[in-house]
Amino acid sequence: TGEVDLLLVDTVVHLIPKKFREKSAEDPNQPGRQAILINDAMKLWTASLNELEAVGKTDCTIVLVNQLRQKIGLYPMDFKPGGEGQGYASSLEVRLWQKEFQFDTGGRSLTMDTEFAVEKNKTAPPKMAGKYRMCLLEHPGRKPGDTWDDEIVAEAAKSNGFVAKKDGKITVIERKFDSEEEFKKELHKQGEFYKTLRGRLLDLLTGMP
Repeated sequence: TGEVDLLLVDTVVHLIPKKFREKSAEDPNQPGRQAILINDAMKLWTASLNELEAVGKTDCTIVLVNQLRQKIGLYPMDFKPGGEGQGYASSLEVRLWQKEFQFDTGGRSLTMDTEFAVEKNKTAPPKMAGKYRMCLLEHPGRKPGDTWDDEIVAEAAKSNGFVAKKDGKITVIERKFDSEEEFKKELHKQGEFYKTLRGRLLDLLTGMP
């Protein structure tokens, strides 16, 4: 309609046709119905967005959250429930895998490491991958949902030439530190130095060919 800026579908795998719901779970004549439903929805959404965008009425973004499942067979492989139409219609496809958790002294999950892979991208180079660490509990200087990327920023600074070592001391963007440990402690504070270094790294990495 042009009245919505963001449409979030969470999750695609749980969108089911009405006929599917009315049938018994043991009914074998069910294959392909969900894929037909999702593929038809993708066609309708894409056509509607294109029509509205052509007259300057909307800049709506549709986000589809889905699960990866495994096909049963001799060679198991991942697939997206709901058919392949999602892949054809999407501008950006990102896959995520939860990897490791770090715990506080009370045994609660403090952070979560997630790996991601950009499978398709119409707006930037595809086939890129990386990882990030997210804060799950309130912590000094951080709240749940914050990215906990001190270590990643430190590694990226070293590998991209931001860290210079001389006479046992290191210099990073005109700041001198007695040791690498001191440098990491400063990053951990997430103050102005951290923001400046992170910003320069992002400018460098996102501007690379």
